[in-house]
Amino acid sequence: MSQRPSTSGLHPDAPEFIPASATTTPPPVIAAHAERSDDLIDFDDHILQQQHQQQQAWPELSVLPLNRASQKKNHDTLGFEFMRISGKDSKDRRSTRPKEGNSRAPCPLPRPSRPNVGQRGRLITLKANFYRLKFPDIRIHHYDVEVHPNEMAQINRKVMEVWKRLPRSPKQAAIAAAAVYDGRKNLFMPQAFPLTSETTIRGKTRAEQTFEIDLPEEEVVEAMGAHPTAHGPQRYKLRIRKVSEIDMERLHKFLAGVTAEFPRETVMVLEVMLRHKPTLLLESGGTGGGFYTPQGASNIRGGLAIHPGWYQSIRPTAGQLLFNLDLSATTFYQTGPLVAVVARFFQRDAIEQVRWDNDRDIQRLDKFLRDVSIEITYRPTGRRRYKIRAITPKSAIHTYIAVGQGTSISYVSVQQYFREQYNIRLQFPHLPCVASGAQLDIIIPMELCRVRENQRHTGRLNERQAADMIRITALLPRNRSMRIENGKQIMHSDEAHLAAWGVELEPQMMEIPGRILPPPQLSFQAFPESPVLTLGQERLEDIHTRVTEIPDTGTWKVEGPLKFAEGASLRYWSVAVFGDQRELPVETIQAFVLMLISAMEDKGMTIHNQRPDIVYGPVKAEVAATLRLAAERARYTSGIFADEGVTATAADVQLVICIITHKHTVYNDIKRIAETEMGPMTQCAMSRQAMKLDAGYIGNLILKLNVKLGGTNVYMDPTDQLTCLGEPMSTMLFGADVTHPPPGTVEGRSIAAVVASMDARFCEYRASIRIQGSRQEIITDLCVMACELLDLFYERAMCYPKRVVFYRDGVSEGQFSEVAIQEILALKKALEIKGVPDAKVTFLVVNKRHHTRVFPVDEGQAAAGNPIMDPKGNVLPGTVVDSDICHPHDFDFYLTSHAGLQGTSKPAHYHVLYDETHFAADDIQEFTYRLCYLFARSSRAVSIVPPAYYAHLVAARARCHAASAETSGGGEGDQRRKPRRKIGVLEIAKVSEALQKKMYFT
Repeated sequence: MSQRPSTSGLHPDAPEFIPASATTTPPPVIAAHAERSDDLIDFDDHILQQQHQQQQAWPELSVLPLNRASQKKNHDTLGFEFMRISGKDSKDRRSTRPKEGNSRAPCPLPRPSRPNVGQRGRLITLKANFYRLKFPDIRIHHYDVEVHPNEMAQINRKVMEVWKRLPRSPKQAAIAAAAVYDGRKNLFMPQAFPLTSETTIRGKTRAEQTFEIDLPEEEVVEAMGAHPTAHGPQRYKLRIRKVSEIDMERLHKFLAGVTAEFPRETVMVLEVMLRHKPTLLLESGGTGGGFYTPQGASNIRGGLAIHPGWYQSIRPTAGQLLFNLDLSATTFYQTGPLVAVVARFFQRDAIEQVRWDNDRDIQRLDKFLRDVSIEITYRPTGRRRYKIRAITPKSAIHTYIAVGQGTSISYVSVQQYFREQYNIRLQFPHLPCVASGAQLDIIIPMELCRVRENQRHTGRLNERQAADMIRITALLPRNRSMRIENGKQIMHSDEAHLAAWGVELEPQMMEIPGRILPPPQLSFQAFPESPVLTLGQERLEDIHTRVTEIPDTGTWKVEGPLKFAEGASLRYWSVAVFGDQRELPVETIQAFVLMLISAMEDKGMTIHNQRPDIVYGPVKAEVAATLRLAAERARYTSGIFADEGVTATAADVQLVICIITHKHTVYNDIKRIAETEMGPMTQCAMSRQAMKLDAGYIGNLILKLNVKLGGTNVYMDPTDQLTCLGEPMSTMLFGADVTHPPPGTVEGRSIAAVVASMDARFCEYRASIRIQGSRQEIITDLCVMACELLDLFYERAMCYPKRVVFYRDGVSEGQFSEVAIQEILALKKALEIKGVPDAKVTFLVVNKRHHTRVFPVDEGQAAAGNPIMDPKGNVLPGTVVDSDICHPHDFDFYLTSHAGLQGTSKPAHYHVLYDETHFAADDIQEFTYRLCYLFARSSRAVSIVPPAYYAHLVAARARCHAASAETSGGGEGDQRRKPRRKIGVLEIAKVSEALQKKMYFT
């Protein structure tokens, strides 16, 4: 193979891209790009947005101090995510060695212990995705590891594997073979390994030894995704130093309740040991406990593929240690020719169909491909692997490279260079090229590159990709259970490895007891001849006058004869269509409106204006003008109102129905303008659904509309359905959540949302919003927010609550104590300010970011008329578990309150952090379950308690109220080279006073 003329500072086989400072000639230049985000997406945490990225630890016990890079979104291991030190394959080399002792200060608020195990409901047997884990009372030898010169866990592991195979005596070889390594700083062995040297650190003598390890260049290339600077075998220095011995008997004593101090380092050892073999066999997820395989991968839109895999963790429970294994999936780049991947990224079948006249598309592609490892196809020898650092702004025809030296330098296009140097006529010379190298000085045509296998995609999925993820990975319970069992066989069938550590892993999932709680009795609008509540009236009807129904499998039918408990009245409203009238003809919109009116009236709503005006506006632009026109038209009364002499003001406008083509086009602008600048309620409807005139879709719309307009869809009579609350007293429910800036944003701040109930039936809520420091989970202004909501409660009830139940969403177990100290005290301070310091407070955290699954065991359990599973094989709504797999001491339980629509149902995990009401287990479980039927947007019981759900919706809506802002800095030339940076929320507009007293967020 011939080489091109030599140029300074370049690989001899690579064409050059000249930096701007090297020449004053016209060819385009490329500037360095901003570093990309390293946030990752994991399927089981997907959709609900990669938000809460903190470590986990046992509350009120010592916490392992991990670096921030380790604090990824893991909320599932009952306090043991912080031990997963082996899961961080990163460049962060700061030590994460465990330390003896308990350094955490005691929490000033007492954590309630489990009062009892619940008894209510029908007892059933379940299978959980846990395996009992047995381990010996031995001393584990812990060593500190350093590898030079390197900062990559992949290289570290390869170095360690070579060290384990070095020639040595049979005894030492057996000890080394059993060693397990976390990829960074920690090495563990069940027996002591002799080290030849000693060193003194802080007055203590430590045994250590340094080894020289050579790795073949191809192994280094495989790990790095690119070639090292020097050719040939790569030499590394491996230093191993004895740190401590870890007594595993301490863990047995903790599990048996003999000692209260949790020995975190003992579980860390077992985590690393059980990750060892899977890390060698499968693609590690980097952070957390995920392992993935290309076998069975499914391509999705956008040039990505879903790789299935498994997730594992260790959890201590009362008297035993459990191994949790679940399915997981995440996205990788599709492999193959780069041009094919690029075509799929742009949703095209072939690269010829992609247009390159939009700079923004090139910026999107640049961000998508940055740091992707490729292999060139135009020569079989020499360096063949590179990492993409940028996409050139111009095509191979118009991107130039320098050829020659000194005064003989000339400039040729990339197209010409490859034709002359390699006799290659580019098939697609109009495509941009990829740039590699630290100086972006290696330019390669796209069509001569191939995307390498097993490259994790760490960007955020869009809505359609997330929908594809759910569709592909949703497995029915029986299939999920089989896949979990298969994963155990793949990852943990090495009996010799387990035997070397004296560890036993039971072959079958464990069976546990569970209970099915009975559904509540729901109340709807009374019969016509019976007295009916008026809007805002706090008095309850007589029990004999209302219509009641017991839900079937967690559902009441909105399409049936039942009417809303309180039907709202609608007089001043209009319809705004954001689209072309030729594509959305007025006749179809009118048919949709008539069908909507009919459905609202069938459910007991009163619609005075049967012919609302319809206005059209552009799909994306002039949103404010279109909304103002629609609001203005809503004020004008049609004939019947004119006869009545009705005069409407802007404040009288109740509703604007907004028909939009895509949610991401104008939805945020509609909500921001209407809710913060104008004041009328809005309800968006997708045009493709409206055109279908689908009754189910309209049924979902009217659930939202009735509540937004002040009505109540369904309620439970507190006097006979919520007796689990105990002594009758004024009670207020709170829900709270914090959402964080999405991956890839800069300068963004977190949004805290708190909602609270306003009525005795827990159907009506108000919201308070604040912005706070980026990724700060604790709600800093909770006291003021609670005071605002307490005042609103007082306006309605003419008293402050004597009992508060607070449901907090999204807090990792490692932050439980911090939440208890700050948020509970802030809530109690607010109650004290309002003159009710003796109000009883119960504070729970609800979490669905875990990997616990339960499966019905159908062998002889389903008596006649008493099923234990739904037709898909999921557990029934109301299934609760509060033993065996729960915390050994704290008050927690798993509740599956919803019916699974697809895949396997995931229970919500509730953890009681503070309880002055002294709830029995049965009472708080029943109360929580029954509340799940009162979510206004659904005719089904939902998966988490409504106050927490509403708080999540309010926080998401608040992001709509932030004016979108993007910038890239620099001049026009910079804009062409750098992708525009997405600026996070810096401030949000205040919701109008009128809407603050309504459930605008539903």
